[in-house]
Amino acid sequence: MHTHRLAIAGMSCDHCTRVVRSALEALPDVSPAEVRIGSALIVSDGSDTTLDRVRQAIEEAGYSITTMAPVER
Repeated sequence: MHTHRLAIAGMSCDHCTRVVRSALEALPDVSPAEVRIGSALIVSDGSDTTLDRVRQAIEEAGYSITTMAPVER
């Protein structure tokens, strides 16, 4: 499993965090470990396909990922 920190533009309230969390929870092989205004920490299989689906889900929810960086554990 791989952990990534996402910086997410456009989030400004608790409603935004719920929308992003729901979008991430709907994806197979992705678990949102933490969602805050402007960021999320996810655990996934780390494949490029999965990370592309994460980006797409966030964009479909109305937000955009400005950075996606692996977190070393």
